[in-house]
Amino acid sequence: TYLSTYLRAGNFVVAFGKVDVDPTVPAALTQLGISLPVASNFANDFECCGVAFASGIAGQGAAILGDAANNRAEMNWISADITNQPMFFVFGYRII
Repeated sequence: TYLSTYLRAGNFVVAFGKVDVDPTVPAALTQLGISLPVASNFANDFECCGVAFASGIAGQGAAILGDAANNRAEMNWISADITNQPMFFVFGYRII
């Protein structure tokens, strides 16, 4: 990962940054857990939402949702490429 940052306004947090990903299987569901910059207690996946995209790979975008089991953000995508690629992300959530 690279240095990422976040903004907090009251009970709302927006995080953004860059991470290198290296999927091992093409056309497969790929997941990456992202620690929250400010702790929260998710009960549902929709309590954290965002997107990510690999600027060098056509169509390699990702959804970011809340991982209620681990209280973190989870980036999910279908791998379009199995080489190491940077993905840029942004997601937001309310502190619960």
